[in-house]
Amino acid sequence: MATQVKLPTAAHTHTIIHLHGLGSNATEFASEFFESQISDGRTLPEILPSIKWVFPTAPVVYSARFNVYMSQWFEMLSTFDPHDRLSTEPDKADRQLAAAAKDLMQIVKTEAKTIGYDHVFLGGISQGAAIALHCLLEEVRTPLAGFIGLSTWLEKASRVDPVVCKHCMQANVFLGHAEDDGVVDIKYGREARDGLIELGCCVDLQE
Repeated sequence: MATQVKLPTAAHTHTIIHLHGLGSNATEFASEFFESQISDGRTLPEILPSIKWVFPTAPVVYSARFNVYMSQWFEMLSTFDPHDRLSTEPDKADRQLAAAAKDLMQIVKTEAKTIGYDHVFLGGISQGAAIALHCLLEEVRTPLAGFIGLSTWLEKASRVDPVVCKHCMQANVFLGHAEDDGVVDIKYGREARDGLIELGCCVDLQE
């Protein structure tokens, strides 16, 4: 899994692994992400100089939905209903989802060797956040610093092992979702919040 890295400009205290959405890539997403500014004009690297940012890139694979090769973490029919799977290959997306989560976990482990699991944040936007959340629930065995998910959903393919769940419950989960999101409906953000709370996670959804 290729990555784009933004090194800290101060002593390294935390790493944030952040995944792009469908059809994007790490370079494009990181560039747009770091253009964001607060009211005084500062960017995220300026506000958080001790953070190392890691942006993985999804593989370029054939999309039956669009009939083209494109960057995507897993095949899906539509973001309007993220749970809808292609009828011709109903389990293809689930296999891709599981594989991407395992690859992502290798990045988490690499960062944890340097900074410790409790100083690693995992997250993303849209499909990227769905993968990251699946990784948190399925692959993480040691508590992380937290999770940041933007405009995303909770994959129904996730089958949470009780042993894993006790670790993910210790991570603070932040979800951000626009009420008028035209790509991923806000109901899926609320569904993710409710599902994670049922698992015992500490979740803050900001709409």
